[in-house]
Amino acid sequence: IGERFPTNDPNKLPVLDPKPLTRQEYLHGILQGITRVEVNGYKALKELGATTLSEVLTCGGGSKNDMWIKMRERCLQVPTRKADNVEASFGCALLAKRNIL
Repeated sequence: IGERFPTNDPNKLPVLDPKPLTRQEYLHGILQGITRVEVNGYKALKELGATTLSEVLTCGGGSKNDMWIKMRERCLQVPTRKADNVEASFGCALLAKRNIL
């Protein structure tokens, strides 16, 4: 129970019903939900003064799902593609190198 990002609502309940008939529809719904959180997260960052989103590079396990990348691109309305290095830890290493973390 609860949502922390991008809206802090400790009482927010998950939406789990109605459960789709197939596992494919269930996965699609989960990916849609994650995508909405991502869209809302970038919107919240923009409202706080962040630079306008111009491109999303994806890495980690999600970078293996081309359909999800297309879904995210459609919802985010910016080019979204696999990063040159898709290891999840690589982005953190780049931020650390630039002394951002």
